[in-house]
Amino acid sequence: MITAESQAASALQQSTRDEITKIRANPQTSDLGKRQQITAAHQDAAARMKKLRTTEQANLLARRAVLESALYGSARQLSGADMIAFRDAADRAASARTPDDGMLMLQRAQGNGDDQLASALAHRAEEMGWAGVFQAWEATQPQMAGTISELVDIDDYLQGSGHTAQLLAFSLPTPPEAQGMNLAAMTVDPDNPTSGTPVAASNQLFR
Repeated sequence: MITAESQAASALQQSTRDEITKIRANPQTSDLGKRQQITAAHQDAAARMKKLRTTEQANLLARRAVLESALYGSARQLSGADMIAFRDAADRAASARTPDDGMLMLQRAQGNGDDQLASALAHRAEEMGWAGVFQAWEATQPQMAGTISELVDIDDYLQGSGHTAQLLAFSLPTPPEAQGMNLAAMTVDPDNPTSGTPVAASNQLFR
């Protein structure tokens, strides 16, 4: 799955690699200075990457909620007798304890034209992992094919086989130069910023 955030993450990965390559190639900077600059660049990029992934997660979960509401309905969109009927259908669907229970109730609901109960049972089937029950309902909802497909894609990306792709999309390996570096414990000499000479930070506590 490609999202605006994953595309931004890809651009950030490339720009970070380019910045680190430029730092490494600078002959005017000492080895320690390079390590400090590379560590700072990596830490800044890592913070931005974390924010991108958090934003993507929130956006996908919000989108998933919208899709589920379109698929099964939502009590928040109802009032009065309609809301009571919606909640009653959800309660009846929750009484199904096994796939066989769910399938029998679904067949009865469909036979009686009770679309609200059928939708509630499909939701129950999704939550419980009853593929057969869900597919029996899905077969009667061709107009929802796009919504269901998008839901499947989001779930796969967030927690299924596609989750590895998400992890890779937001990965930012630590450069060797940044291993073991602690920028909070040192600063670059302001009189010679490319020297990489460590000086004690203000109010630093030594242990």
